[in-house]
Amino acid sequence: VGLGIDPTNRRLRGVLARLERARDRRNPKMVAKLRAMGVDVTLEEWQELASDCGMVGRLHMARLLCAKGYARDIVDAFRRYIGAGAPAFVDKELLTQRQAIEAIHAAGGLAVLAHPRIATIDRWMAPLVAMGLDGVEMDVMPCASGEPVVFHDYRLDTIAGASGWVENKTLSELKKLDVGAMF
Repeated sequence: VGLGIDPTNRRLRGVLARLERARDRRNPKMVAKLRAMGVDVTLEEWQELASDCGMVGRLHMARLLCAKGYARDIVDAFRRYIGAGAPAFVDKELLTQRQAIEAIHAAGGLAVLAHPRIATIDRWMAPLVAMGLDGVEMDVMPCASGEPVVFHDYRLDTIAGASGWVENKTLSELKKLDVGAMF
């Protein structure tokens, strides 16, 4: 995440334009793979479903797959069709961590890592700080049994395909969920 960036910065705009072009190349490939599997979806339907946010992402495709009856829920859509390792998955073009940090700094911003995997913090923190990482953002909230937990969202359906809210589950119940299954 880039905080306090100058959105008109030429370097940052160039990086973002490159990523948009890459997404524009990726999405038709994913649709072609789905259609080859007999899944009747179109790029236009996908784009229409995402028209409210300006970015066409896999979560929108997962919703489309559910709406058309190809998947039971978002998690099922990712597991069976569009998640990493699934038949219609297409890798996206990414920036290296250094490229992202440098682009944010060039635009006068602070480079902040949002919602990292805590279990691997010892492997990534020092190298990212050496590259210029300015901060880390995490959502810490209490669960029903009182322990603080780190989750990306309060709603479990958006992160684990489960119903309910983090605050209504005990730590024991939360540990049983496949958190991040949709990503």
